[in-house]
Amino acid sequence: MPSEPSCKEYECNPSFLGNATGILKVVETIISLICFGLILHYFRALNSDRSYGGSALDQGAGFMFCVSFGFFLSSALMLIGGLMHPYTAHILPRTIFESLHHLFAGILFIAASTYLLIQSLQKNNDLKAYIGISDPGYNGKMAAAVLGMINGIFTWTQSKSDK
Repeated sequence: MPSEPSCKEYECNPSFLGNATGILKVVETIISLICFGLILHYFRALNSDRSYGGSALDQGAGFMFCVSFGFFLSSALMLIGGLMHPYTAHILPRTIFESLHHLFAGILFIAASTYLLIQSLQKNNDLKAYIGISDPGYNGKMAAAVLGMINGIFTWTQSKSDK
């Protein structure tokens, strides 16, 4: 029967943040968190004031919300794992999980950002043409789309370098 892990087995590994893998994981996690926060703020602001007649969370924003949260969570867990033990920091970048994570994060961030960008531009132009007002969350959605595109390209190129 395996014994319980001791406290010594979970040693802190701050050197993980000093190498390229750790720094890239921190950047990826922070950009995902910013995209998630922008969409969440946009959603909360529109839920409190629905007077403009639109839906609180359209499809593009919902897609970006799910993608950014999912990949923020998985990146944060990999970052925590790398900080908790040197073996994790050494082995994790060599696994197929890390390569697949970067590949799918890149593809899904690029897809969600493109969809959010196109839908936000169309919705803003329609509102200006028919009602004469701008979409209240336009700036936040555009910022999330651009950051998501940057994160998508960034993580997709990491999946190419993982091979």
